[in-house]
Amino acid sequence: MNKRKYVYLLRSLLSLGIMLLCAAAAQAATVGSPGAPVVPVNDPDGAYTVTWAASATAAAVYAVEEATNLAFTANVRKVYTGQLLTVDIIKRQSGMKFFYRVKATKVGMVPSAFVKGANPCEIDLKQSRRIIAPKDNSEGTYTVSWTASSSVGASYTLQQSTAADFTGAVAVHKGTGLSYTATSKLIGSKLYFRVATTKAGFTASAWTVVNHGVLILPPCAKPASITVPATDADGNFTVTWGASRTKGGYYVLEEATDEAFTSNLRVAYSGVNLGAEISRPAEITYFYRVKAKKIGMAASALKIGTNGCAVGTVAGRPVTISIVSITKPALVPVVNFDVKLDDTGAPVLGLAASNLRIFGLALIPGANGDMDNWKQWAYERVSTSINNNTGLVYPIGTLADNGNGNYTYIFSTAMPDAAPELTAINRVRINLSAATVAGVKFLAAGGIRDFKIAALNVALAETKQTVTTNACRDCHNGRTRGHNANMNDNAAVCITCHNPSFQWQRIGLGNPAATEDRTMGQSKFDFVTMIHQIHSAIDDPAADMSWAEITYPQDMLNCTKCHNGAAADLWKTNPTKEACGSCHYTVDFVNGVNHVVAANGGCKFCHIPEQITGYHTTINKTPNNPLTPEGASEITYEIYGVTVNGSNQPVVDFAIKRDGVRMDLSAQPADLTGSPSFLVVYALPQDGIATPADYNNIGRAAAQPASVNVSALYATLVEHQTINNRYTATLTTAPFPVGATLRAVALQGYFTQVLPAGKVARHARGPVVAVTGDAVRRTVVDQDKCLKCHEIIEGHGGNRVNNPQLCVVCHNPNLSSSGRTVATLAGADAVTLSFGTQPPTDENTRTWPEASNNLKDMIHGIHGGAKRGATAPFQFVRPRSGTSYGFDWSEVTYPALLNKCDVCHLPGTCDLPLPADVLASNTQTALDGATAAEVTTARSGVNLPGADNKVSSPTAAACASCHASTVVSAVLGVSPTDHMKGMTGTVNSLRSAGIGSDAACINCHGPNTIKDVKLVHKN
Repeated sequence: MNKRKYVYLLRSLLSLGIMLLCAAAAQAATVGSPGAPVVPVNDPDGAYTVTWAASATAAAVYAVEEATNLAFTANVRKVYTGQLLTVDIIKRQSGMKFFYRVKATKVGMVPSAFVKGANPCEIDLKQSRRIIAPKDNSEGTYTVSWTASSSVGASYTLQQSTAADFTGAVAVHKGTGLSYTATSKLIGSKLYFRVATTKAGFTASAWTVVNHGVLILPPCAKPASITVPATDADGNFTVTWGASRTKGGYYVLEEATDEAFTSNLRVAYSGVNLGAEISRPAEITYFYRVKAKKIGMAASALKIGTNGCAVGTVAGRPVTISIVSITKPALVPVVNFDVKLDDTGAPVLGLAASNLRIFGLALIPGANGDMDNWKQWAYERVSTSINNNTGLVYPIGTLADNGNGNYTYIFSTAMPDAAPELTAINRVRINLSAATVAGVKFLAAGGIRDFKIAALNVALAETKQTVTTNACRDCHNGRTRGHNANMNDNAAVCITCHNPSFQWQRIGLGNPAATEDRTMGQSKFDFVTMIHQIHSAIDDPAADMSWAEITYPQDMLNCTKCHNGAAADLWKTNPTKEACGSCHYTVDFVNGVNHVVAANGGCKFCHIPEQITGYHTTINKTPNNPLTPEGASEITYEIYGVTVNGSNQPVVDFAIKRDGVRMDLSAQPADLTGSPSFLVVYALPQDGIATPADYNNIGRAAAQPASVNVSALYATLVEHQTINNRYTATLTTAPFPVGATLRAVALQGYFTQVLPAGKVARHARGPVVAVTGDAVRRTVVDQDKCLKCHEIIEGHGGNRVNNPQLCVVCHNPNLSSSGRTVATLAGADAVTLSFGTQPPTDENTRTWPEASNNLKDMIHGIHGGAKRGATAPFQFVRPRSGTSYGFDWSEVTYPALLNKCDVCHLPGTCDLPLPADVLASNTQTALDGATAAEVTTARSGVNLPGADNKVSSPTAAACASCHASTVVSAVLGVSPTDHMKGMTGTVNSLRSAGIGSDAACINCHGPNTIKDVKLVHKN
């Protein structure tokens, strides 16, 4: 090509390029920018309006975005798209700042740049929800109080006025306090009060006003008397009182279940009568007080009953026995002791020798490796029966009542004066049987004192404390009072009888000839053997009892769960045939089967403490088993925060630690396989509830959250700018749905570590963290309370560990048991399960049991399985590897008292009413008769929740999980479930029929009502 042609071609190409650029510019003009968003500086309730000026471009469409930081990188969300110049914002969380920006767009044009608002809107200065003042007062001094604002850093201004419209109001209090003491002694005067929330830089909140004035009145004269029956058999009794000297008034009778009138306080009667008919639940003592009232006068002082009314079989009150001194003026010991009520410290009066059992023991040192064991030298009681056998006579000494709860007991048995007892540590135990004396019902109690005979009045610390009573109470919580509640829950008391040398009479049930005298050791009822065999569910043919049905709720290797007293290490420093053989019962130490040992002294030469500890080490460390297998790492998860980007994708700030050091997650660690996963959880509107208080994961099959494996993110993790091995993960494959609330992310699952001895799963607690600015799912149960009994919770093979808030991510109200999706049932389960009137059979899924797997329903059903029993068993089927397996929880042996809700619950979380917007529980996803394929379809994301689901309303679901019987109740006249339905609740009914209201429940079961939830679950 010559030079001239080249220049010409170059000019042509340049001209063409310029023409194309001009054409493109003409086709893609930029939309004119809108005006900056006008945003209120602050707002008290999270509902406000954002406006902006129009773009110069006609017919522009505006896109408005919101974020919680100025850079628009945190919790970015679109809040509006359209042609209006305003958007209403609602339900923004108090204590947060929200920023806004707007851009204009139009088809065929380049969108304008975002224009930011000049300021954020800070949601603050919530009103105090309530202000409380008495309607009247006769003393001239009274308290005005108000609830705290939910706004952070709030102060308060309280105004007082003599006019209802607050004309001439004056501020009488300014500050952060929540109460004010008002004074006014002018009878007939009335004052009005209102309070506002204040904070520097903000407009004060709206006023919260007392809806009445405080009128200073003369008081009524109090009633002359009050009479309360001391006892009543059936709960139907009458309380009467004497008239007040003030004529023309009426009376208010108040009731409580304690003498201080702090528990279950309620108004039992209001009217002009001088008596009230009372109908109350049994097994409780009720206390009463009455006051007189009259319009135009202040209420009288209270007239308080001098006693309570014990209805039916009332639970006894705990008492304490304190041994004051032990002397030996002759050969027999003399014991002085006090007996007092725990709750008030009042003395227990009027005890007789028949209420007591007295023991004297010595701790005899073991020889040749044997354990030290207690040996009785005295057992004294007044009785003609033991273990249902008559004719047994025991020595009995003399009891003197010294008054004011102090007693002296003189043994009839001499104290030992020769070895080994003379030089050993001795113990006196006084056992008080449960009884009612002088109108006071009390629980069994035991008092002990350890001493040496040479120094009787030098009290020693509790000796040989291998286990502690508090360890027992962690699981049993009031249910360890053995022998028909005639023993208190004290391990030191139990050991005085349950020692190897104690003689007792074994009963040949159905065969009197088999009755014989034996020792506790011969019967395997000594404390060591019996407790080990009970908790390990041993069915030892050589023992007098079978414990095979016991369900121990944690790993048997956790020896220090119980062995945590002063002598706790004996389990590993002094191994014996008796202790070890009580769990390892297939070893025959006598005949040498599976082991050869001549005496206990030889055990510790092979079984050294370090090895014993190693054999009893669990795979994953727990509070009472803090070691890990050799070479195994401890893995922990941390989520520091969760935000949402402009594409609604979760952005997670997290780290994974190994032995306390953050791990490098740029690639899979060489000795680890598998990895944890993120779970993405949320709520969408359901059943007419705009913002549910439960996760529901609508759009996901079986209401399960989306899962994102951490190992799939290694290549895209962004390391923190200043903190090594702390990462940001953007979960691009699991965005939140538009409009979702209650958004959160969990981290769960585990790595498996490859060790020379094999692979070990490294389970870790799974955290759950809400998106910044979103409401946080309520917490109902206390994780630490769960772990007291379970030690570690490793749900689903260790994927979900030690966090009930993680459990509810999957076990939400839309989840029911999944076994009917597989048309093959394990053969053994087809025999043991029943549903309706026929047993389950393969290929007939409509006969298989299905139940809610919402955590509330499921945990109540499991722990209350024995209470539900055979008439309404808690059963369902779940699939695994193509086969469904049956679960029948009716044999679960819950170790505590079912009516003690606070064993699991946080305070107030089992009171009614439940929080607003709690969802109904799905009890059956597809109707009876559906095939496995139809059930699977019904559980799909597009069909769940569905009109053909069976559901229970929120309160009924909680109650029916335990109170599931269909048998008519003598008290209710109907079955418990029919009672719930009759009170407009829903129990296992079609969703399409509507979900009933539980509002009526609070009329009887709400706080301080006739059958308050706390009251009817009282011990």
